[in-house]
Amino acid sequence: QSRSQFQGPRQLIVRKEEAPPLALPPPPAADHLELSLFDEICRLFEAMEAVQDVDASGLRVTGALEKRKQLCHRFWRGRAPSSARQRHERPGLFDVFRLLMPHHDTRRYSISVEKLAAWTVEAHGMDAADALQWGRECCVNDTTGDVALVLEAYVAKRVSREGKPSVTVKTVNDALTAMQLKQKKRHLHSLLLPMGPLEVKWLVRILLRDVKIGSRPGHPVPQKGEYPKVVMDGLCRAQGRVGRPSQGSPPLLYTLLRYRNRLEYVCETAERGELPTAYPPPPMLGVHIRAQLSVACPRLDGAARQLGTSDVFVETKYDGFR
Repeated sequence: QSRSQFQGPRQLIVRKEEAPPLALPPPPAADHLELSLFDEICRLFEAMEAVQDVDASGLRVTGALEKRKQLCHRFWRGRAPSSARQRHERPGLFDVFRLLMPHHDTRRYSISVEKLAAWTVEAHGMDAADALQWGRECCVNDTTGDVALVLEAYVAKRVSREGKPSVTVKTVNDALTAMQLKQKKRHLHSLLLPMGPLEVKWLVRILLRDVKIGSRPGHPVPQKGEYPKVVMDGLCRAQGRVGRPSQGSPPLLYTLLRYRNRLEYVCETAERGELPTAYPPPPMLGVHIRAQLSVACPRLDGAARQLGTSDVFVETKYDGFR
């Protein structure tokens, strides 16, 4: 409009637009945790295993869990020679946790203990037929209950300890992922050859999905609950979550794992700094919170009183009712 047609005071309209935040530069490739040495994880395993759970008389030793949490805390606060940042600050938590917690890893290898033992000694020069027979005898005559210790001793007699560790976390994860499919023995051999005895021991336990840390009479399967909480609480301490559920900043990593049941999701959430503040986290439909063992229920009215409602659905099973 021309000035003669324009009526009223002149106005200048300004629209403010918020500038997008500056994106942080991506971390250098050498800073990723997948390029850490597998030997670093093995030494953490070894230190945690050295903590005694029971004394000579078979009684429980108090403070064992706290000692393991302190070891994990120091591990996550530590720095590798190739990085200036502490481990808990670096990307790639999932790559490390799926090795630290093989019971919660979704990979399945379908390798028997006999074949695993035979392929390990075959990788170090034994004939294939003799190796298979050795693997059978190893599983039958082994009195330690842990074939990983037998294989560690076998490799220690044939591998020099002078060489520096060279196998990375990425190398191990790539080989384990490939071993889910075909050519399992070939991938295992390529992984075992550059390894020392300590690395072979813990690789075998990872493949068997039981690191055995914390196992004791009366509690033979700590990898289902006690052990993962120790490892995850160590990371929480390194990241400053040292409170309690009722106050402060509680260590929510393991709780989130229980309520989501996906290790990769939990690690990515922690890496982004987006752990939920609610304790416990809200459950998700279709995701079980924890496995429960059934107990005898002699009277349904007693179960209804315990549930606080009479609106109960009874499901017939082969061996009883749910």
